[in-house]
Amino acid sequence: MHRRHFLLFSAALAGVLASPLADAAPTTAPPLTVFVVRHAEKAKGDDPPLLPVGAARAAALDRMLGDVVLQGIWSSDTQRTRDTAGPTATARDMPLKFYDPRDSDALVKRLKAAGGTHLVVGHSNTVPALVHALGGVKGPDLPETEYDRLMVVVVPETGPPAVQILRYGTPAH
Repeated sequence: MHRRHFLLFSAALAGVLASPLADAAPTTAPPLTVFVVRHAEKAKGDDPPLLPVGAARAAALDRMLGDVVLQGIWSSDTQRTRDTAGPTATARDMPLKFYDPRDSDALVKRLKAAGGTHLVVGHSNTVPALVHALGGVKGPDLPETEYDRLMVVVVPETGPPAVQILRYGTPAH
């Protein structure tokens, strides 16, 4: 529960810092905030579904983001990413938006045009590229055994983005 409160605090703080004071003229738009995760634990195969532990992680993601107002929920068009984003989309009665995980720059353009706060579900080798395209440091691909990393990227109108790495659900082994 502590992580959820920290996440919500971070998201709220980003909005507060971008909000103008009551008697001051607005100078900047609220920052673009993107929650980026890799799909949850999957079965084997070409386009596998989630394992039961992965379905539990997808539900944990929905719970963690429960108080976050999202403008979009994005998924590559694979069963494991759709299944990871699904509980969050269902809880909000929002459609999934699909993107090409090989073209991070195109997704970033769409996110920036939409503004607001978004969830993006990707893959071990595309999450770092997306964080980099949003202006963060590109780290290495995620290990095949790591499913609990949640990256929060806050992209202000001016200045460098801020990246926070959190964990959600049961710790990955």
